Amino acid sequence: MRNDILQKELIANISHELRTPLTLIKGYAETIRDITGNIPEKREKQLGIIITETERLSHMVSEILDFSKLQADVKTLKLESFSLTDLLCDLKNHFELGSFGHSLSLDELPAGDFMVVADKAMIQQVFYNLIGNAYKFSGENKSVEIHIQEQKDTITIQIKDYGMGISEDQLPYVFDRFYQVPLPDGEK
Repeated sequence: MRNDILQKELIANISHELRTPLTLIKGYAETIRDITGNIPEKREKQLGIIITETERLSHMVSEILDFSKLQADVKTLKLESFSLTDLLCDLKNHFELGSFGHSLSLDELPAGDFMVVADKAMIQQVFYNLIGNAYKFSGENKSVEIHIQEQKDTITIQIKDYGMGISEDQLPYVFDRFYQVPLPDGEK
């Protein structure tokens, strides 16, 4: 019984987590094919993103398997010290290059290098998902903002878009695993 549950969760994890990099890889490949193939500097940047996303897909498959083990109490978190500042700047640069008509703004980072101890790959994946979802649901504005607040020993990071939002009756479900708010007719 437990194996069936883990197997279903693994399939749900894989399908959910792989969408963003696959979309970016496809978008960059189409852009290179249709637009920037003859502009070496743009082509090199876009090919770099394709390679990075392909590596990230491979890493994600490993992480998803590890996540399933973690849920089965077989794996522990891989804690390490890393710069949250560097992670956010890398994510901003990554998403800006592949924005496909979206704008992404990042607040001026507070002075200093914010070092955190966490599972870096998992934290990075959380931000990828949040920013990817914000892009997906940003509405006609196509604007996504990352806001950072520092208070004593706490940093709060907010990802904001200007899409349709979530109705109050759907709010109790937002932390249910893989829950998606029903979209208006005709939207994907």
